Amino acid sequence: MDWPAWRADLFDPCKIPFSYRGSFYAISWLAEDGAFWLRNLRGGDEQTDLGRLFRLEVLAEPGQVADWSLAPDGLTVTAGAGVLRFVFDGPNRIIVAGQGLGLRLSAGNARYSYAQQAADHIHICHARQDLRCNIATVEGETQLQADWNGVSAEAVTVTLRPKDTRLEVQLDLFRVT
Repeated sequence: MDWPAWRADLFDPCKIPFSYRGSFYAISWLAEDGAFWLRNLRGGDEQTDLGRLFRLEVLAEPGQVADWSLAPDGLTVTAGAGVLRFVFDGPNRIIVAGQGLGLRLSAGNARYSYAQQAADHIHICHARQDLRCNIATVEGETQLQADWNGVSAEAVTVTLRPKDTRLEVQLDLFRVT
């Protein structure tokens, strides 16, 4: 959906988090890190890490600058001729789709967190927040880096790259009760 340019000031992605009604997840700019993060808002102020789940890093050609824009129905990032679009498909699923750009999701080390990769998806346990994330690949290639120290993963990094210029993944976030 195209939104009038004169309303663009209402949707500054560095000021307004992107979320979905009924969801505890948001993508928001954290100025102290100078980056966009996928965050868990459950628990509010009780979280000293502001609910950081994954730092979002756009993978573009060298010298290309990522430009983020927000509309009520999606968060879009462009760089050069590439584009990625983030949309919610319900309160617990985010679809990332586009062409010409990749995406790196990085989570710092957290005690007892782990990640596993299968042929078509990656499963991540974010133990401190009692959350699981399943990243299913529709189009593209995934790479998981999660060095195990005997107790947890030192850090979890998922690199999502386009295949034949297309990338589409589904991030399902859920709590284990």
